[in-house]
Amino acid sequence: MAKRKRNNNEKQNEKKKKDKRGQGHFDQYKPWLNIQDVASLGLATRLKGIKTGRIHHLLSTLELNYFYLLDWSEEVIDIREQYPLDLPETLALAEEVNLVHPPRSNPNVPIIMTTDFLITVRQPIGTKEIARTIKYSKDLTNSRVLEKFEIERLYWKERNIDWGIVTELDINKTLIKNIKWLYKFRETNSLPPSLATSIIPELIDYMLPVVRKNETPLRVITKACDEKFALPSGNSLSLVRHLLATKNWQVNILKPLQPEKPLDFRQTY
Repeated sequence: MAKRKRNNNEKQNEKKKKDKRGQGHFDQYKPWLNIQDVASLGLATRLKGIKTGRIHHLLSTLELNYFYLLDWSEEVIDIREQYPLDLPETLALAEEVNLVHPPRSNPNVPIIMTTDFLITVRQPIGTKEIARTIKYSKDLTNSRVLEKFEIERLYWKERNIDWGIVTELDINKTLIKNIKWLYKFRETNSLPPSLATSIIPELIDYMLPVVRKNETPLRVITKACDEKFALPSGNSLSLVRHLLATKNWQVNILKPLQPEKPLDFRQTY
């Protein structure tokens, strides 16, 4: 009997498994799909995560925005994007509910399905995993998309893992804009080299009482601080962004963070 010729999907899958794609946790995890593997919807991004310390592959602007929320959250411990589902199981589930397994254009050459995010979250005792699929709301009227999601839903139901769909309507635009403004300042090495560590406590002591009054625009305060301590312009503002990003200063992150306005210390997120 002639040996069956393997299709390209099978060859690619074998290579990905050999590369340990879809395996590991934290900085050891490798996503099943990289941004080079698929056409993106909007901005495809490689971004180093704060929690994991590794490069994350986000295939759309919406995935990027959701990732910012996950990496900002204190409840989230680990983030695994483009997580692969077991092919024999998704094939069986599709057959069981009489749905065509992706790709519909050629069901005889099935692909390994993925879930956009498998997330480990902190619990009062221990941790749990949740699975989230990211999709623009306009695409939820597409029957083929919904069929694929049904297979995905059943897959995670079998594992007793909470699965859900996140759209752009679920994401607070102001919160995302604030996180993006602060994100790169999460790490200490994000501060300007001219800002000596030894002087930081003095800068905080000078700025904090004024900032807490919620009356003076942030840029006015940081400019005065730069002048008082003979610092290069912008150093004090960078320090404030670091304090906010590391949550040493707690503010209402649901309100726009604008240097031209006072900070709101009255609420926290």
